[in-house]
Amino acid sequence: MRELRHDFRAVYGTSYDSVPTDEAIDLIKTLPDGSLYVCATEPLRSWTPERHRFADVVDAINHLTWAAYYNHDKVPYPPTTVRPADVAAREAQRKRRKRAIDKLNNTRWTEV
Repeated sequence: MRELRHDFRAVYGTSYDSVPTDEAIDLIKTLPDGSLYVCATEPLRSWTPERHRFADVVDAINHLTWAAYYNHDKVPYPPTTVRPADVAAREAQRKRRKRAIDKLNNTRWTEV
């Protein structure tokens, strides 16, 4: 609820409590990427488009620096900026791995 109150002030310039319920629902659905409520409910949308573009610029500068100044045989390719989708993919992979290990450990095996 705190996130909604803050976002309504920051994005729409109004109080959450002063908006009718049906209008508040519409406004909640159209909150921009990077707003506090969106970050809390949809982690994949936690970055604003500007932040994504900035990360693209940082990645490009790192790549250009690596390409211009380093021996490609000895220095590995620079890592890219970790983005929300990367974090979500890692978390999903971690959960799959844990389920697989649990299944292997809890399966009754018979001698062949």
